[in-house]
Amino acid sequence: MLLFQFIFFTFIPKIKSICELQEDCSINDTCSPKKADENHTNPKIINSSFSYICPEFENEKVCCSNRQLYKIIKIFELIDQTFGSLGQGCDICSMNIKNFWCNFICSPYQNDFLNIGKITNHTIDGKIRKLLDVNFTINQNISNQIFNSCKKTKFVSQFPSLDNSFNFFNYQSIKAYNKSDIYILMFHEQNSGLNFTVNKCNKTINDGKNNYINFTSCSCSNCDLKCDYDINNNYNILYGFNSFTVIIVYGMVLFFSLCIFFLKKSRKNDDENDEFMDFQRNYD
Repeated sequence: MLLFQFIFFTFIPKIKSICELQEDCSINDTCSPKKADENHTNPKIINSSFSYICPEFENEKVCCSNRQLYKIIKIFELIDQTFGSLGQGCDICSMNIKNFWCNFICSPYQNDFLNIGKITNHTIDGKIRKLLDVNFTINQNISNQIFNSCKKTKFVSQFPSLDNSFNFFNYQSIKAYNKSDIYILMFHEQNSGLNFTVNKCNKTINDGKNNYINFTSCSCSNCDLKCDYDINNNYNILYGFNSFTVIIVYGMVLFFSLCIFFLKKSRKNDDENDEFMDFQRNYD
């Protein structure tokens, strides 16, 4: 038994939760991100007043603060307007993106996917800004799943540059330094990085978690999985329509078209007969 304990605790790696990112707040109430010091590396339970923002971490020890959660509310509103039903998108997509950022700032295992660098100068839109360099590793499978839940939304589909998960998350990192003082370098790895549960866009959400107020289920127009036809072109051309109504309408159009055709033809024959009779009378 003692030998087993020795082997287990010596050679089996321990899974330890460590915070890597914290905010440094000055007296005038301005805050900037920094690498977590030794007094802020342990996750802790925070006031639950903002738990509806990141409900998956409710009553859990986390690396984020109430201040960070409060600041992210505005960002989440923009995500809903861009990727959710408010922007003719899919609310599952916006949910997955919000879960992504919740994990970024709140996960108690930031040491598994964040590597904090130094504050360096970056030229952003022609201006030099001092930003904290953050290496962020995401599991490739997770990034693909999030992208797949978003790729048919109106916003993503209208930009060819967002045609894969790499470009999609580069866009997310750009938005991050526009809204904060961090410069994120994204890495996609097969067997490591941020990993969490991603919802497919055809899922029905009814768990009452109000991170997603006025939640609307996605549709075929913004989620491939909601389309009940074979996306490999093996589908009925009348998909989405009432077939009986379509047949009746087209039948009526065809009927009236034929009536007009024969009516015109009949009038043309009458006109030709009249001209022939006039010719005969003149000839006689």
